[in-house]
Amino acid sequence: MKITKIIVLGCMLILGVLFLYSCKKKSEPASSSSSETQMTQEQLKAAVAEKSEEIKEIVDTLKADVNTSISEIKAEIEKLNVDQLRETALQYKQLITEKTKQIDNLNEKIKGIALTELMSEESMALRKELGDLTTGFDALKERFQLYYNKLKEKGGDLTGLSLTNK
Repeated sequence: MKITKIIVLGCMLILGVLFLYSCKKKSEPASSSSSETQMTQEQLKAAVAEKSEEIKEIVDTLKADVNTSISEIKAEIEKLNVDQLRETALQYKQLITEKTKQIDNLNEKIKGIALTELMSEESMALRKELGDLTTGFDALKERFQLYYNKLKEKGGDLTGLSLTNK
């Protein structure tokens, strides 16, 4: 639901900017120089591109996360087309890859701790952080699998969605 609202708001923002530009262009006197008009068009294009990118980042952030419940995802998945399923699965894959790197780095730190320091506060904090990362990792994988399975069921392109290391 949130994603749809954000997409609609983003589209409305872009259409509003384009509408304002088209109104301004009609009301400008014919004597305005083409360089001023060109500069205005370039500024408008830059502003629209910037806002579009901001909206895309917000939407991307909301699509793939561990806070969305499984039941919400299952309901949302039914409404998505193959391209939307693939895009969201790719986002989850990217987050899973990032979490894997974080977990690997933390495991290396923990392995480097001397036996005499295994019960230290630092060691305990690292192990707690590892546990939290692992929990988040498992939640991401579970959500990714829902999108992956639905994409596979609909006959979508699964290229590049494998989570196994090759």
